[in-house]
Amino acid sequence: MKRRKRRRTGWRPLVILLLLILAALLCRDNLQVRTVDYDLSFPDLPEAFDGLKILQISDLHGRDILTKQLLTRAEAASPDLIFLTGDLADGEGQLTRLEPLIRGLAEIAPLYYVTGNHEWALADTEGFLRDLSGLGITLLRNRFVTLERNGDRLLLAGAEDLNGYADMKTPEELAREMEAAGGGFSLLLAHRPEFFPDYAALGFRVIFSGHVHGGMLRLPLLGGLLAPGHVLFPKYDGGLFTLGDSAMILSRGLAGVNGFPRIFNPMEVPVVVLHRGENG
Repeated sequence: MKRRKRRRTGWRPLVILLLLILAALLCRDNLQVRTVDYDLSFPDLPEAFDGLKILQISDLHGRDILTKQLLTRAEAASPDLIFLTGDLADGEGQLTRLEPLIRGLAEIAPLYYVTGNHEWALADTEGFLRDLSGLGITLLRNRFVTLERNGDRLLLAGAEDLNGYADMKTPEELAREMEAAGGGFSLLLAHRPEFFPDYAALGFRVIFSGHVHGGMLRLPLLGGLLAPGHVLFPKYDGGLFTLGDSAMILSRGLAGVNGFPRIFNPMEVPVVVLHRGENG
């Protein structure tokens, strides 16, 4: 009696194909940096700053493996300013490995930095920040600087992360200082995006944030799934948000969280151009 040959099922090639697609997506999302362009218009932007281009780097978490890509992206963008919005490193030793990146960025444009929550988990935060300032970065530690161009001025401020000192200056106090100094169109670097409504209410016109890593796993139509602190479906997960006369650029960052990879969530470097004109 002859035995019938078993039919080969067609599911194995399909599974292999799906695994290859998933592997390609994981490589893309965790090893390749893309730039994302934003054009923002404000009728009261000082005329001399029309066309100001800003590149934002957020949530690098010591990944010096991205140095070449980031320098290439920055050189191609040719920004006027570069903002580092926190979680630059997770350990003191990482700064040495990041030095070529920081020095390279400083040759492209002035660098401005504000802390994230991870810097405050370091054993010697103050030592880390001293070493960082020695690399050509302006640290905005609950303070502001005035940028001047052709007689016009623009205010640039930075708010320390909440993991900092309990008695540190509040954003409200910082805003009052800026108003007492004459006020004006202002930008704010602040690591955590959930306080966007508060910053907008204080009069900051453009806020640059990070922290949420794009929600880690991004789902079609639903957006980011998980933010730090185990927040499901965060309201602010990445991209551009507006409220009244203010806007927030929320970078999706450049790393995973606690070893968990990014999924359907490419790493990004926002490039923002400010224009003088009506919105829309």
